[in-house]
Amino acid sequence: MTSSETTAATAADIERILVDNTGVAPETLAGNQDTALADLDVDSLAVLELQAVAAKKFGVEVPDDALSMSVNGLVSFINERQGS
Repeated sequence: MTSSETTAATAADIERILVDNTGVAPETLAGNQDTALADLDVDSLAVLELQAVAAKKFGVEVPDDALSMSVNGLVSFINERQGS
């Protein structure tokens, strides 16, 4: 998959993945786009699911240390790797 075949990630995309696929409560993420996922009580299993969905949707492998990243940090990471 090339970068022209993928869409740029947004904070809403990452939040939607976390809510829809991992059971993170929307209110946990609201207003916390710059807070590390670990500080929002997102667990390692949720990160594994995020990694799988992000790889399919964006064509980018999310790093294993994603718990230390924020939603906005993940957006930047994904978009930089796509060459967007």
